[in-house]
Amino acid sequence: MAEGARLAQTGTVNGVAVMTDLTSVGGAVAVKVVIGATDYIATSPPGFPDRPANTGAAIAEGGTFTFSAGQTYALLSAEATALVNAGYATLA
Repeated sequence: MAEGARLAQTGTVNGVAVMTDLTSVGGAVAVKVVIGATDYIATSPPGFPDRPANTGAAIAEGGTFTFSAGQTYALLSAEATALVNAGYATLA
């Protein structure tokens, strides 16, 4: 039996929640994406690993980090997939 998606909000774009499937985020590799026309305001759900683009600076609990529109960032593959599938980013 296949495991169902474990969705968690990892940020917002224009106030719309970005839901990321965290089922297999543990061993995920970094994927480069170009953020679309609107900033991605990232949050960190409990237990979410540091993003490669944060260069080791974790988002404080309850805090946010802005990934600027038009810029290229390395994100965990699950988060990159969620952004691309929602139309908020493209693969770099």
